[in-house]
Amino acid sequence: VNILLLTNVLEIGGIETNLIRLSQELNSRGHVVHVAARAGVLKDQVVSTGAIVHDLILKPTSPGSAIRDVLALRSLLRDSIDVIHVFSAKAAVLAWIALSLLPRRSRPAVIASPMGIITTPGEPSWITKARAQATVWN
Repeated sequence: VNILLLTNVLEIGGIETNLIRLSQELNSRGHVVHVAARAGVLKDQVVSTGAIVHDLILKPTSPGSAIRDVLALRSLLRDSIDVIHVFSAKAAVLAWIALSLLPRRSRPAVIASPMGIITTPGEPSWITKARAQATVWN
C-alpha cells in the first residue's frame, strides 16, 4: 500500500516523532511510505526510515505557495497514493483542495489525526475549534 503522511514541517516535535516512528514501522511491513511537509531538521531522519520525502512550501497564507502545494499534492495523489494520513489543519486543507481536483473514484482514503491542537495563550476558543475541525475536514 502506498501511504502519504502529511504534516506542516519536519521540525522537532511530538507529531514529527510519531511520524518518524510510523514511517519506520509501515516501511518495515512492506508499505511504500511518502512524507510531504516543509523541509526541516528531521528530513534526513525521515529519509533514513525508507520514506520518500516530498518537499512542500506549506504557507497557505501565500496564494502562490498554496497553489504550488495543491498542484504538487494533486499530482502525487493521482499517481501513487492509496491512503493519506494527515496530521495538521493547514496540511488537511491543502489536501482537501487537491483531493477535490481528482475524480471521486480515484481519491485515496483519508485518515486524520488531530494532534497538536492546543489553545495558544490569547487565542479565541473558536480558532482552536476551527483548526481541529479543519484537520478532520476530509
